[in-house]
Amino acid sequence: MTVAAAARVLDIYQARIESREGDAEAIALAKRGELAEREMRLAGLEAERAYLFGELRARRLGSDTARKLIRELDLLESRHTV
Repeated sequence: MTVAAAARVLDIYQARIESREGDAEAIALAKRGELAEREMRLAGLEAERAYLFGELRARRLGSDTARKLIRELDLLESRHTV
């Protein structure tokens, strides 16, 4: 399991390094791709947050659990916000 996770992290960093090399057009394309990925991740986090609040309001999710999950979303969101 940890080997697979390490491989994924290495792939991410390798892609970042490669996206910073090359001509200006390739670099601009890579930056647009990174921006699109960040926006999609933030949209997903926003949707998850809305779902959690809905479950909390409907009393299908306990407040302690909701608080922990929302805190986790906050931390993830802070990683993707510039």
